[in-house]
Amino acid sequence: MIQKDMLLLNSTECTIMESLAKYRFLTTSQFQVLTGGKSLSYLRQLLRSLKKDRQYVKSFRVTLTSHVRAEDTFYLTPAGADFVNSNKSFGLVTAPQSGKVQIVRDYQHRNASIDCFIHAHMHMEQCGIHVAEFVTYYDHVGSTKGNTLQSKAQLLLNDGRRVIPDGIFVIEKDSKTKLLLVEMFCDDSRNLQRVLQSIATHAKVLAQGVASKKYGVQDNAIVLCAFYHEKTLESIVNRLRENERFASISPYFFFASLPDIKVDFGKAWRDIHGKPLIFQ
Repeated sequence: MIQKDMLLLNSTECTIMESLAKYRFLTTSQFQVLTGGKSLSYLRQLLRSLKKDRQYVKSFRVTLTSHVRAEDTFYLTPAGADFVNSNKSFGLVTAPQSGKVQIVRDYQHRNASIDCFIHAHMHMEQCGIHVAEFVTYYDHVGSTKGNTLQSKAQLLLNDGRRVIPDGIFVIEKDSKTKLLLVEMFCDDSRNLQRVLQSIATHAKVLAQGVASKKYGVQDNAIVLCAFYHEKTLESIVNRLRENERFASISPYFFFASLPDIKVDFGKAWRDIHGKPLIFQ
């Protein structure tokens, strides 16, 4: 946690900076969740100061339609990353690389994924579960210049194909370690085949144990499939129930809608037969 220095930042500003270090891209409404319900007007005031006065953050806004603009999305500048690195105890933070920030086509998916990640962390903290490692698909290593840029979440199948989960959590409690692979599906009911193909690919990840080997976890990973659209979730679960080939791997897959995740992350998840996921 960032050590508060009253001459520099107040406690809410510290939370903003630490949250940007963890999630990379955040909107004002997401800051409201992370700060325990601080008013939007107060948060906008602090963000303006962090952006204009201290130059610790930048922001961008995408246009979703000709009449609808999304919320401002904030991210750390190099100066902001330096401040966090000099005032905290977890791993090195870097600012998002130039050219990787304003991805308009990914806005809804990335925003929904971050909502899921936020509520996952909140649930883990409430339950006394330690998050030993957290990686997202939009965290990168390498360089665009040398064509070596790749996602930190990348997994390699035995045939060399790359699989990139939206999020990866390694969690620990009572000497037990679990590995969670998170996928956020924003597809509507017209794109069921793409969703099913993604689930099939994750089944191969489990069958080959590549995620468990990479993170040194003895047990196989658990795949959390989150859905932006409730109707898509229902259609996918119904199809998987009818798929005999999915039966043997089904205990490792759990499903939830984003609205349910926001209400209670811990109680949101069910397998295709309605069995709940127990995190502890």
